[in-house]
Amino acid sequence: MRALKWLGALCLVFSLMGCEKLTAIYLVRHAEKETSARYGNNPPLSEAGTLRAQALADHLDDAGIDIIIVTQYQRTQQTAQPLADALGIEPIEFDAANAAGIAAYIEAEAVGKAVLVVGHSNTVPSIIEELGAEPPVDAIAGNDFDNLFVVLSSGPGQAVSGKTTYGLPSP
Repeated sequence: MRALKWLGALCLVFSLMGCEKLTAIYLVRHAEKETSARYGNNPPLSEAGTLRAQALADHLDDAGIDIIIVTQYQRTQQTAQPLADALGIEPIEFDAANAAGIAAYIEAEAVGKAVLVVGHSNTVPSIIEELGAEPPVDAIAGNDFDNLFVVLSSGPGQAVSGKTTYGLPSP
């Protein structure tokens, strides 16, 4: 797993800096969703999205995920579900607009743990920023679903971020 090798290198850097309680936060945008207007603003995953959700579970199965955070929208919940099922974790739901609340929860409750956050194209960069890291991208394109962002935090305001991909490339 490329992401995990990259994470290992960053963990080594942080440990050499004397950071004992390193938190690893993995952030993804939800997988591909149905585009039919009949679903309104809460569409389920498409077939491609269901495959990507399984690819995410396969990619992070050995990442030591302790906590999974989703939003109130079923596309984030369905993206996280294969990994949640495999690990026996009940996802925690946050309002999609509450980037500060997600970051505060992670900083208070997830110290030294590994967290998966499934958000949206317009929220993932904000959450990364709220965690104290510089987002690797300014924006996530509407057709971009394969990014996996990793933030390593040694405390509030002390974080670095990077980006890799998972699953098949976005169409």
